[in-house]
Amino acid sequence: MECIRYVGDEEKIVEKVGFCTGSGMSFASNQLFEDVDVYLTGDLKYHDAMWVHEEGYAIVDITHFYSEKFSTQVLYNMVLKVLESDIMVTKDEAIINQYKQRGVVMSDMIKVTIMGESCEVESGLDLLSVAKDYQERFDTPIVLAIVDGKLSELRNNVKENTNIEFLDMLNKDGIRTYQRSLSFVLIKAAHDVLGHEAHVKVIVQYSINNGFYCEISPRELLTKESMALIKSRMLEMIDQKNGF
Repeated sequence: MECIRYVGDEEKIVEKVGFCTGSGMSFASNQLFEDVDVYLTGDLKYHDAMWVHEEGYAIVDITHFYSEKFSTQVLYNMVLKVLESDIMVTKDEAIINQYKQRGVVMSDMIKVTIMGESCEVESGLDLLSVAKDYQERFDTPIVLAIVDGKLSELRNNVKENTNIEFLDMLNKDGIRTYQRSLSFVLIKAAHDVLGHEAHVKVIVQYSINNGFYCEISPRELLTKESMALIKSRMLEMIDQKNGF
């Protein structure tokens, strides 16, 4: 195995192990963990790991692939024993693990405070990844964070022992961030479509309600066709999700 992820006390004495192939968290319960010292399965999700940690249980995520790979030989032997020599039984040896990973383990967690709640998150995650777990608390997309009292872009990594608050587009700093980001996208799209050699200028003049009044020069380059291409280019860049 390339790596394992786990939650629980490394010094715990294990006498009884629970095991489920594939995605076994649907079978996890307080009753299960009271009957075993550790539970082995695959596809452990973030909030499942938090629940296991808070309850003081122990779990090892050996991945979906390996949980089934290790059980294949056991099932193969059982089928052979039942069927004896009446039917030919073969085992597929060609299945490979399609995932590639770097070996981050579940114990590599850092403590932070998010939206006033103390919790642990996986080391190396950026704020955007963590924000996804809190998006349902907001009416509009999360676009910014406040880390220890300072505004922070979502592409920045989460640091240990920090206080994090997320901001959506209903927040004044959040909508400003969204507007300014969109302005940069407009400027880049206009230059890409109209050509850098045309000495294109995009001037953001002033705000109108929740938008901006902008001017693009030379004006003669602006047509219905070129405006449609600029809009299309903006949407293309947004879909690419590239930072800037």
